[in-house]
Amino acid sequence: MDYSYDVIKMQSLFKEILSETRSPEELKWLEERLNTFRTKEQHSFFNLTFTLIPRFVKKAPLSQQSGATVTDIRKGLKINHWTADQLARAWWLLQLPSDDADVYYRNIETLFSAAEMNEQVTLYAALPLLAYPEQFKRRASEGVRTSLGLVFDAVALDNPYPSEWLEEAPWNQLVLKAFFMDKPIHRIYGLSKRNNPSLAHILSDYAHERWAASRPVDPWLWNPVTPFVDEKIFPDILRLSRSQELLERKAAALVCQESPYQPARQLLDEQPELSSFLEAGVSWKDLQSPKPS
Repeated sequence: MDYSYDVIKMQSLFKEILSETRSPEELKWLEERLNTFRTKEQHSFFNLTFTLIPRFVKKAPLSQQSGATVTDIRKGLKINHWTADQLARAWWLLQLPSDDADVYYRNIETLFSAAEMNEQVTLYAALPLLAYPEQFKRRASEGVRTSLGLVFDAVALDNPYPSEWLEEAPWNQLVLKAFFMDKPIHRIYGLSKRNNPSLAHILSDYAHERWAASRPVDPWLWNPVTPFVDEKIFPDILRLSRSQELLERKAAALVCQESPYQPARQLLDEQPELSSFLEAGVSWKDLQSPKPS
């Protein structure tokens, strides 16, 4: 497997966005570096250029419209939170020849191994853009375990790679860590698709730890738990339904409506307030806590 999407279209789109937002001097430097690389194809030159890009392409936010069609080419990928130098680095990665899978893997691994934090952010955010994506599962798992918040964001948020390639254990760790770090969970791509019973019980246990420490639990935590409510988790839902917190009671209503577990369904009849929330049109989106985007 080479690229999982139309890489030529993505190269053109990234170049178009850069052309619309960067100065002629910045674009000229990138073109000169590309022409030199195409002539020599020296990987040391490629790696050096990747490192140098922020010196010649300003770190400026992209407009909200800049990445509007990226998802059309690479499903699940959003670049709204990228900066211009990050986009230029991602564009540069797409210039690396991919005809030999082993050579390609070694070159990308060399970049990862030598990367400082901002370079790591770009590399992890660009995982869904790389050729031979199956080769980078271990790297993605390492990104999940990182202690660097910006690097974790690059792996976990607006990135389709984890949901497509991570095994269940590192995927569950990603979701749990996102709740622990108070990340915007709605930006985890493929969350509902990758829900699993083990994750549901992990999140339930996490909620118990929070309650024991008299700390709040994000009501959205119960969204991935919903399909797997059972006799062990149901007492948690009962607790939510009787909570002093309005959002927790609304979460209980949504869980009871969507769960296949019959006692949860019956709770709607036993507690009319829960049904009233549903009749008023409550949704999980209403329960998203405001977080930095």
